[in-house]
Amino acid sequence: MLNARIASLSTMEFGYTPPIYLVETDISRARDSAIALGLGSSTQFHGFFGPNAGRELISSLSSRMNKIILPTRIESCGTHDPHLNDWISKEIAALWNEQGRRIADWNQKIAERAASRDAFYWKKRFQTFREGASANILIVTTRYSSYMQHACKDLSESLELLGHRVTVLEEPDTHTMMSPQLSIKTHLDLDPDIVITTNYPRATRPELFPTGCVSVCWIQDAMPHLFRPLPTEPESTDFIAGHLYRNAKAVQAYGERNQLEFPVPVSTQKFHPEPVPEELQDRYTCDIAYISHQSQPAQAYHEDFIVQFPVGMHDHLHAMRNRLEDIVRRWDSSLVAADLKSFNHDMAVGIEELDGSRIQHQLWNQYTHPMLERLIRHQTLEWAAEIAEANRLELRIYGKGWEKHPTLSQFAKGELPHGEALRAAYQCSGVQLHASPLGCGHQRVGECFLSGGLMLARRSWDEFYRDNTYRMHAFRSQSPEPDACLLTNRQPGYSLRHHPELRSIIEQRMHIPSPTIGWDHEQLGDIVYAQPEVVDRLQPWLLNYDGDEHRPLHLLDDALALTFSTRQELESAVLRAINDQHWREARAVGTRSRITNSISMYRFAESLISMMCDQLSLHTGPVLTGAAL
Repeated sequence: MLNARIASLSTMEFGYTPPIYLVETDISRARDSAIALGLGSSTQFHGFFGPNAGRELISSLSSRMNKIILPTRIESCGTHDPHLNDWISKEIAALWNEQGRRIADWNQKIAERAASRDAFYWKKRFQTFREGASANILIVTTRYSSYMQHACKDLSESLELLGHRVTVLEEPDTHTMMSPQLSIKTHLDLDPDIVITTNYPRATRPELFPTGCVSVCWIQDAMPHLFRPLPTEPESTDFIAGHLYRNAKAVQAYGERNQLEFPVPVSTQKFHPEPVPEELQDRYTCDIAYISHQSQPAQAYHEDFIVQFPVGMHDHLHAMRNRLEDIVRRWDSSLVAADLKSFNHDMAVGIEELDGSRIQHQLWNQYTHPMLERLIRHQTLEWAAEIAEANRLELRIYGKGWEKHPTLSQFAKGELPHGEALRAAYQCSGVQLHASPLGCGHQRVGECFLSGGLMLARRSWDEFYRDNTYRMHAFRSQSPEPDACLLTNRQPGYSLRHHPELRSIIEQRMHIPSPTIGWDHEQLGDIVYAQPEVVDRLQPWLLNYDGDEHRPLHLLDDALALTFSTRQELESAVLRAINDQHWREARAVGTRSRITNSISMYRFAESLISMMCDQLSLHTGPVLTGAAL
């Protein structure tokens, strides 16, 4: 009975498993329960046993009241003392009241402090940071995402290298969610100049993130709440940075000068090309390697997804899966962005039986993109397995769950510890593989090249087309002196001999499947005639870049050579990298230099501080409001 009751209380939510407090006054029964539940091996359980068990529970909760969320349910099981239950209930209610009083008091103090700091205060404060003074920075993250933990630690180290004082706040243990009292008390005691939150703008969680300081929301994931309107408008001291999804309403709410596009910063302190220790070389040297925790096949993901819907919708969902698989079959030879947009719309319509607009973004994040990831990833790894067998090469797949994969389990090598082991795996493989429908914009690409490795990425022609269109747009924006013009409409033309960048653009364009909206130039011999009206008609997302450094393909030393579309291209690139060390080193060094100069975590930290200093030096807005009470 006890096990069943505990199982009903232990529902996982965002990686969170709630703590369970066991109170038993009978030592004999307590001993039996402890053995049955394995209390010694789990940090989820807190046992209080013996005649004073109730008082010990309340004392423990009271001592941690400034950090934890207090219990919300009291469950009785088996023989128990109803008087003790009532007493515990009353004591916990009193703790809740005291906790609420403390939070209100702390919020009031923060509000009073915030009210004394107007626009002029922040202008002067950030002028001192520009001149070299140290800012007091708080980063609030979560221990339920290993990537966020590592990323926030890396950002902290980079900010400290810039001379700032940084505190990283996360949940106190694996069974305690971030509580308002822990966050508010830290804000009060630390008095930060800047608070950096991950994925949650301040307005979405006012109980955790009070006003009274400069706030930065660091976007790393396409969380559903980002695509809904913010509860309140951002203040002039609110900033947003990272992977900015331009169609997200939360991103759109921020002023353009308060946004910093910087999708995938990578730590140059953690990932660097210095030779790894010999014992790590021996352990991680192989020909082909792939690193990912996403080992679930597409079919399994599809089956898990459709059980959320009535049986009557399953035919529609199966048909959409088949349609998505058809898109993947054309992935290597065509542009598919328009097909994916149509797919997402039609899938939403079939579910809502309306225009489907309400759930299209949600479907992309919860079905379309995860399914594409799995379809492309597993197809690529099947190719790699065939190539390894045909050429007597060693393939290794690192990450969770691969040992259970129906066809790839023989290549599973378990999880990689973050840090030196991960750097060694990047450096000591002949090639690393990357396979994503989004192309090359992923932190693993940067980590691999910074570590001295070489990564081959599955090609997205849509990514190439966007990159090529941006390059053509950038060339035209420079208004170079034309070499010729058409007599009919005086349209300017440019000689490929005189413009090496234009020649590179045209050569890249020759590989890209013809876009459905038409080309943005016509080539007559050596002269290219730009067609401005075509570029002007492009959808905004085609030009959604914030400078050369944030275009993933721009970071690759040779984008076409370091990407592949087919099994044959992958095999040729793998064999070339393994057999031609000079070519491998040249590509790796060239890419590493671009990444270091453009998307390092240090560069992100530097750009973040610079943006805030620039904007707040112009700050003439109203006095900040106090914390939400």
